[in-house]
Amino acid sequence: MLTVRDTTVRHFTHPSHPLQYVTWNTQFRCDGCKLLGYGNRYRCDTCDFDLHEYCCTCPTSLTSFLHPTHQLTREVMNPQGQRDMEHKCNVCRMFVNGLFYRCRECDFDVHPLCAQLPQHTRHPQHAHHVLRLQAGPSVASCVVCAEPLSNALGYRCETSDLGFHLKCFNSTLRPGPNIISGGDDGGDLNSLISWAVII
Repeated sequence: MLTVRDTTVRHFTHPSHPLQYVTWNTQFRCDGCKLLGYGNRYRCDTCDFDLHEYCCTCPTSLTSFLHPTHQLTREVMNPQGQRDMEHKCNVCRMFVNGLFYRCRECDFDVHPLCAQLPQHTRHPQHAHHVLRLQAGPSVASCVVCAEPLSNALGYRCETSDLGFHLKCFNSTLRPGPNIISGGDDGGDLNSLISWAVII
């Protein structure tokens, strides 16, 4: 696994040129997983090619509490090829269009960043309790949009009937060095569906 000290790397998704580690505080679209990112990244200026730090350093396989039954294997969905079937991330429910992890046995797909979501976290709007990432029947309401969480995967408080949809979790958070974020398949910031987690 690469560390921050590796300022120049070669990556299989961009064999033409080496990628430089840059510390910019700007938004970008990752050319690995195709999700939005903010801040530090690996970049090829020649090709305008960017990778999230994690997409550049993610292992070929991993285990996750999100899918504890089997190991997940890194794959790449080729957007130029014929897509015999479309895959959606089992965590954020957005399409996978590039780098992702897959369990072929269970047809479980997850973006690299979604695979890194912590099982427990906190949010400034509900700071007095730890929130747990979970799905399943719930009477909890989202702190941000006030809609019920129902069966959706989200961060839920185990001591109250409150929680956050993944889409709503970062509506009050600003990107920065302690935030990992992903985005939607769309474009402008006003319609941005994204997530961020304090790590």
